[in-house]
Amino acid sequence: MGVQIIPPDTGAAAPAAPAAPTSHAPVRLDAALVDKIARKVPVFAGMPRQVLESLLTNARRVHLQSWDNLFEQGQAGSDFFVLLTGEVSVTRLHDSQRVQLAKLGPGECVGEMALVRQEGRSATVTALAPTVALQLEQATIDASSEAAQHIYRNIARILAARLSDSSTTLTLLASQHR
Repeated sequence: MGVQIIPPDTGAAAPAAPAAPTSHAPVRLDAALVDKIARKVPVFAGMPRQVLESLLTNARRVHLQSWDNLFEQGQAGSDFFVLLTGEVSVTRLHDSQRVQLAKLGPGECVGEMALVRQEGRSATVTALAPTVALQLEQATIDASSEAAQHIYRNIARILAARLSDSSTTLTLLASQHR
């Protein structure tokens, strides 16, 4: 995992003001989609199929075009997103520069820190290609104690892995500046 500094927008690479997500549609459940999500999305690891199906029934599908922001740093959030297709860039504004923290793809989640911290979004997430994500609201998750138990435990694991990666990156950066 490398840290990349992205120069300020010049207007050449992307539209000046990214559009909002193009649509929010209910998720149509079919056995193949549920199976794929159960196998490939770590935030749902260990969740019984019936609980997962119930949760997905209340999810919304979000379609993004390239350069659409899923959400912006500082924005309030009471939901998180699971990427089904496409790729997103996770960035933070620091000293008037946009710093890319990660690129994420199918099976990965974004926005989960807002659920846990109950604070504004810690980063901006922008689609790098046409992207489809599942939006899961905190109220829906918390309505099922079994779903909440699995999701919050898995989010803790995901965040612990990201923290470990960040610690490694910081250690490497610190050793380079000595």
